[in-house]
Amino acid sequence: MVAARAGPGRVPEGGATRRLPPGGSDPAAGIVGGTPESRDFATLHHMLAWVAFWVVVAVVTFALAMFAIRARGVHPGLILAALDTFGLVVASYLSIVELSGNVPVCGPLHGCEEVAKSEYAWIGPIPVAVFGVGLSLILLAAALGWWKTGDRRLLALHYGLSLLGVTFEAWFMFAQVFLIEAVCVWCTAYGVSLILRFVIALIVWLRRDEVPEGATW
Repeated sequence: MVAARAGPGRVPEGGATRRLPPGGSDPAAGIVGGTPESRDFATLHHMLAWVAFWVVVAVVTFALAMFAIRARGVHPGLILAALDTFGLVVASYLSIVELSGNVPVCGPLHGCEEVAKSEYAWIGPIPVAVFGVGLSLILLAAALGWWKTGDRRLLALHYGLSLLGVTFEAWFMFAQVFLIEAVCVWCTAYGVSLILRFVIALIVWLRRDEVPEGATW
């Protein structure tokens, strides 16, 4: 006796076959599926939700930073230094984890493992996060130096390097969304902090003539 073959969209059940429900999933049979279109839509929806979340975080952080600078008289160098420190911590964590052969922990979130293991997260044998550590260290030194001395050349250095970093972050975000099709929350957090550093440094640089050379802000 020849057993009946299960055709597309069917699951064998005893001597008979039964059709799978729409989407190709059958939890009772241990089969979980879904059309490629539905999975792609879910992935895109997830990534767009995270992008929207970080946009809100960036706007709120920027508003608080500008309030501290203009209403509370906090020196912009200290604001930049705080953001540089945050970026340094994030980049250091990613560097240590990836150099040890592990992947970042995202908790209930997803995407960190895919991004960390992709070719776009490495430049040769070095994770791109290591370059983030170096960039954050230089930016932190420039921000603190400008705060202590009022030397605008240090502000210009911070502005120029943060612009360079933002250019790379734009490419890396493109790679995550369209090439890797996964978003790392740690990478995005670092990118947002870098964008904020660039925008604040740009605003301060454009207003540099309003403040006497060497004066506190």
